[in-house]
Parts: sequence; C-alpha cells; structure tokens
Amino acid sequence: MLYVHPDSLHDHWEFVKEGLTRIHDRASDRWKPEDVYSMLKANSAGLYIINDNDGFCILQPVKGWDGQELFVFAAYLKPGHDFMDESFDEVKQIGRNMNAKRIKFQSKRAGWHKRAIQLGYEFGHIEYEVSL
Repeated sequence: MLYVHPDSLHDHWEFVKEGLTRIHDRASDRWKPEDVYSMLKANSAGLYIINDNDGFCILQPVKGWDGQELFVFAAYLKPGHDFMDESFDEVKQIGRNMNAKRIKFQSKRAGWHKRAIQLGYEFGHIEYEVSL
C-alpha cells in the first residue's frame, strides 16, 4: 500500500471519491465524500492506495480507553479485485508501527460480520441509535 500525503490528494481524489460514493451508497451513512476529503487534507486520517488503484483504505489514529487504536474509516476494492488478506496484513503493520493496541472498524452491512471473523477480528459491540 502506498501512503498518499495530503499535498498529493488531488492526484488520487477522483478514484477515491468514486470508491467512497460506492461505499456510501451501499451503507447509507451520514458522511459525504467531501467530509472525507476534508479529513484527509487536514491529516486527521491517512489515505493508502492498494496496488496502483486496485483499491484504497482510509485509516484514522484514535485514542482508545487504554491507548492508541487504528480505526479503518473506509476500505474499498474495485469489483473483481480481492486483496483483502494482503491489504489487511499491511494495515496490521501500520497499526504496529504506530503502537496501536487494536484495529477497529464499523459497518452497517451485516455481511461484514463473517468476513471480519475470517480476517481475525473479534466481536466488539453493537451500537444502536435513535434519531431525534
């Protein structure tokens, strides 16, 4: 995976925006691609390109209750490209390099449960919410 410095975000943005739009449309989440652009430009999250635009992931260092954690904000692979195992190994190394105690992610999509277990994730918790 190739880290993209915020100053080079423009070079990759159209590809990333397309992937984020696909993720957003499937998950129906509240963020917009423009929110993610702002996060990346502000360097509060990092963009990593997988195999010369086969996919990307957006990683965010966060403070957990017992230390540093690495939050996978978004992960995208072009249809027909399955580099999840290899990419996850690299994400784990990024987490180790920043002394993270764990890697976490969230998804509204129930299908992620089975794949997460295959990747070595353990059940964390379920979050419920109500709109006001």
